[in-house]
Amino acid sequence: MPADDEISLVDLGLTLVRWRWWFFGIAAAVMVAGVGFAVLQAEPLRHQYTTTLEFAQSQPGRLLSGRAESVAVLERVVIPELRRSRAEELEFDQPGVEVETVENAPLLVLTSSAPAARRDRVVGMHEAVAERFLAREAEAMDERRRELALELEALDEDLADEMASIEAAEERIGRELALAREWLEDLEAERETLLRRRDELAATAGGGEGAGDPAAAERAAAGLAGLANEILLNREERAAQYEEIARLEERLGGLALEGSEARRSAERRRAGLERNLDRLVEAQTVWFAAEDGAAGGNRAGLIVALSVVLGLMLGLFGAFFREFAEQVRRAANAEAPPKPDSG
Repeated sequence: MPADDEISLVDLGLTLVRWRWWFFGIAAAVMVAGVGFAVLQAEPLRHQYTTTLEFAQSQPGRLLSGRAESVAVLERVVIPELRRSRAEELEFDQPGVEVETVENAPLLVLTSSAPAARRDRVVGMHEAVAERFLAREAEAMDERRRELALELEALDEDLADEMASIEAAEERIGRELALAREWLEDLEAERETLLRRRDELAATAGGGEGAGDPAAAERAAAGLAGLANEILLNREERAAQYEEIARLEERLGGLALEGSEARRSAERRRAGLERNLDRLVEAQTVWFAAEDGAAGGNRAGLIVALSVVLGLMLGLFGAFFREFAEQVRRAANAEAPPKPDSG
């Protein structure tokens, strides 16, 4: 490579020294402009404030209201309304509030970013939003309690109706059973009477009292034949009454079992409903306007840092460009033809 084409670091250094005021002037101008822009664009440090609320739950982990629905109501209705009404009432703008839910947890998070000087505004806004949310959750909780209370009331009414029906059936069957037993007692008494008459007629027909009277014996024999039919009919009626009594007693036993099962079933259902009442979880505030830290100074610092780098680069470029312009001027002067002599 020819010697003229080599880049000399010494020449570069001499160029910077020769045109140092260009270098420092351009760099300083860019840096001052950058710092001024950063000052104009700088924002005060902003703090992030977080309020964490817990949903009302029918049991741990099972929400009474939907996540998406709650977020939509807060974002589209509650927060815009509160910002407008509070701004009119207090005569200053209200901070925005972001709403999100926590996956796999019954939590709703309100987040706002504002300078420390406006913390009171954030606190007031979060308090108003949280109050609306908790009131809405309390309504859902009250509705769930009313539903469970109505279920308990309906359970008691159903059990009372069922037990009244069973008791009425038991009373009716009890009366039927008493009549059946009375009828059986009458049949037993009739049987005893028939058996005595049979014994008397048998004695007469067999040669006992009145044996010398053939007509009496013949009448006794005829009476025995008719009495045998009456005894057979009595036996059949008594057998039927025993069966009826057994059926009625079995029916009474079944009703008693139905009553016991109805009570046990009602107790199980009552225990389940009372357990559901005990497992209800009220909506509540977990954290209120917790301060997470400060942010906002990084942008101004970045602008200043970039202005320093850019100022140095432009200063270098300006110094070398000035050297280049000077070299072009010298070359142009050297090659210019001499001016003609006017004399």
